Amino acid sequence: MPEMIYKTNLDERGAWLLGQEELETLDQIIDSEWQRLNAENEKEIEAEAASLAADKQMFLRGDENEIEPSELRRRALDHVRRQYPFCKSNKSITLLFKGGARLEISSFAEAAKHPDTVSQLPIGFTVSLQSGQYAVEANLDRYDYLGIRVSPDGRYVSREIFTIFARWVQKARPRRLVRIWSSLSYYGIAPFTLLFGILFCVLVTVAFAIRTENPPWPEKQRATELLQEGITAANQQEAIGICLALLAEQGKPEPVKTWTLPIRPLIISLAVILVFVLLCFPPRTVIGIGKGEQKLAHWKQYLKFVFVSIPGVVLASVLIPWVIELVKDVW
Repeated sequence: MPEMIYKTNLDERGAWLLGQEELETLDQIIDSEWQRLNAENEKEIEAEAASLAADKQMFLRGDENEIEPSELRRRALDHVRRQYPFCKSNKSITLLFKGGARLEISSFAEAAKHPDTVSQLPIGFTVSLQSGQYAVEANLDRYDYLGIRVSPDGRYVSREIFTIFARWVQKARPRRLVRIWSSLSYYGIAPFTLLFGILFCVLVTVAFAIRTENPPWPEKQRATELLQEGITAANQQEAIGICLALLAEQGKPEPVKTWTLPIRPLIISLAVILVFVLLCFPPRTVIGIGKGEQKLAHWKQYLKFVFVSIPGVVLASVLIPWVIELVKDVW
């Protein structure tokens, strides 16, 4: 009968900013799921031992002809526990530091108290849990990728364990904009977007700065004055001459191009360039342990500045020139 195989692995991109709350939750998950793995492995051992105990001849020693059921069970369990894959048992947590250093720890809470973390910047970790045929791998590498693997993937227990870790990932992962921002930097797109943004803003500013103005046309100005004064017998000949000059465009000056630095496009362009500059400096993964605590606080302030202050500056760059012109018109 066909069986649905559910996915029990994931890869999520950061940057990951893991503080004390996220690490404490991860410690609790690791401890609880490690106990679950051991319990499930023990069930597998019990089932395998019961199956082998049906052939009690394999557990008789020397000249034994009979064996007590309790002793048979004990020997079967001892035999199974020494066999692969039931004999496999491992729990390890490794903290990765900038520069390549590593630290084996039993929990992240222990790492926070370890003296070697005071001067080191944690940027990743590896978690490995294995009991019998059940295994959990969690890796946060220096490329800001967090991977979770649970095996065997066809077991209901594996799905449950994976779901618990996946929920932690969903709560701990950064917002989508931060992940996209980090990806732009990782793939080397950010510098090109910066150059494009600067070029675009310069072109827009120059386009607004160059204006074509028509110098005063004396004949046209005199025609306006005559209309205001009124046509009389004294100025009739002059009016006819001016009309003919206007029709023939006699003495009309050529348009003059002038350079005037516009305030509003300039402010908007500077704000846009600032945004493109920030795209080149996305946050990076950091773990709030030891030296990472200060770095974590720095990145959180930086994100607050980017997602709160910068939109305010961009909005103000649009509104302030408009308010200035409005005040000028009123006064």
